[in-house]
Amino acid sequence: MRKKQSISRLLAVLLAASMAATVASCGQEEASQPAEAESSSAETSADAGSEAAAEEGPWYKYPETVTLTRAQETINATQWPEGDNEESNVWTRAAKDQFNIDLQNYWATDTSQYHEKINISIASQDLPDVFTVDSNQFAQVVEAGMVQPLDEAYEKNASDLLKQIMEADPVGFDSGRVDGQLMALSKQHFGTISTLNCVWIRDDWLQNLGLSAPTTMDELVNICEKFTTEDPDGNGVDDTYGLAVDKSINSLLQLAPAYHANPGMWIRNAEGQIEYGSIQPEMKTALAAFQDWYSRGIISTEFGIKDGAKISEDIVSGKVGVHITVSSFGYSPGTDVVKRNGAEAVFYPYAIPSSDDEPAMLNAPWPVSRYMVVSKDCEHPEAAIRMVNLYVHEMNESLGEEYDSFAKNEVKWGATPFDVNNPDADYAQAVAIIDAIETGDDSKLLPDQLGKYQYVVKWRDEKDPDSVGYWTQVGPGGAYEVLKPFVDNKQYVLTEFRGVSTPTMVDKQSSLDTLETEAFTKIVMGEESLDSFDTFVENWKALGGDDITKEMNEAYPAE
Repeated sequence: MRKKQSISRLLAVLLAASMAATVASCGQEEASQPAEAESSSAETSADAGSEAAAEEGPWYKYPETVTLTRAQETINATQWPEGDNEESNVWTRAAKDQFNIDLQNYWATDTSQYHEKINISIASQDLPDVFTVDSNQFAQVVEAGMVQPLDEAYEKNASDLLKQIMEADPVGFDSGRVDGQLMALSKQHFGTISTLNCVWIRDDWLQNLGLSAPTTMDELVNICEKFTTEDPDGNGVDDTYGLAVDKSINSLLQLAPAYHANPGMWIRNAEGQIEYGSIQPEMKTALAAFQDWYSRGIISTEFGIKDGAKISEDIVSGKVGVHITVSSFGYSPGTDVVKRNGAEAVFYPYAIPSSDDEPAMLNAPWPVSRYMVVSKDCEHPEAAIRMVNLYVHEMNESLGEEYDSFAKNEVKWGATPFDVNNPDADYAQAVAIIDAIETGDDSKLLPDQLGKYQYVVKWRDEKDPDSVGYWTQVGPGGAYEVLKPFVDNKQYVLTEFRGVSTPTMVDKQSSLDTLETEAFTKIVMGEESLDSFDTFVENWKALGGDDITKEMNEAYPAE
């Protein structure tokens, strides 16, 4: 494994104002009777420097009430049971019953406003005990001395399940370390399998034209061309095209790995140096193919003005038959496709093929984007770790009514900032559900797996449109079954960028991204020759790309 990523190399030069660390502290209130703990192995420990020293152990219940304030994200769709709300709900009651923690909202805001609210709180030096930050905010609060190390709190109080989740992606976990200290708890992610892309093809069109699933890039291009020229919907009108691409061209670029290019990715070369994938020679080869597809009508002539919403509209209305995206496509817009066009109009996933005999290494973006941090003056950082224990237990191990009380109607989000994703969960879920479908035995499924399994069966038996997303993601032949070999064989490239922008990224990344999109779009549309790629590379390097490359290699040196 590569050397731990050193965020501290970037902290000193980030564009963050100097901030004092005036933060709220954790208080104590009245005593309460201890609850039955899940673990009986808690041992008493005293922190010599603190009057509020805590006992050790994941499930220890404080003899006196500890108040813990949090920045709470809210989701408009959350349906609280009658009598519950943001301030009083299953999570606040569980905190009190299990740990004698009085969990209070320092403030609460809708998820769409949370990022800006945290920025304001950081700038005003007015923060709660526990809060969630993104990668750049993490760098800022560490540099400002506003948060405390969590090494001791984690080692003494993290449950076995929480440690298992963190160890499922040790690189993601270690991204919360600065100079060897654990300064944040990574929220982790849903696993590499959830970030990889598939080729999604409308099945009734494939059947109408007597075509087979693609195993090579030539076969995929042939399908796209026939979807453009041979009236796959049978309406007698020339109103379809092959490949869905919007003006960002992101979905198109996900086919570049077929030509051994990894655009948008920071990749490590054979010499151990980090370089930018979009400027490598292989990208020119991919662009040559894309330009050819456009000239043959496979890509809409209007893609340069279509946004993602318009592409979804084209997909749902039956204008296009192939799309490149991640495993969740079947939920949206795939569900609407079936509702509008019937149960035969399912988009099924296929592996991105290679253009030659070398395997295509798929793009795997950096998956960790959120971290839990604890203010430096909080007397009970272990209380935050224990709340995370509670979350991962209820979301991964609880059964039946107990699970439903925490997970139903998205009430699980009421736990933020203590929510953590299990990188192994989606992968294990797919394996378990497919096995249950094949054997007819669902007795071994965990609650969340059983819920998805029931949707899969509902599509298989009833063709319920609201279940098609589950079928095409975790069912037999679904996206996870398609992507499982890529994960098992590590047939993907994980970007070396770990989320914290370098100084030149802060200043120039946006303009460089625009430069890249415009250059690639003009090449694809034939407005510029393929050789203009070389000019783009020169401009990218001169306008800040070389500086970013240098900073990336300084921040993430090879072993």
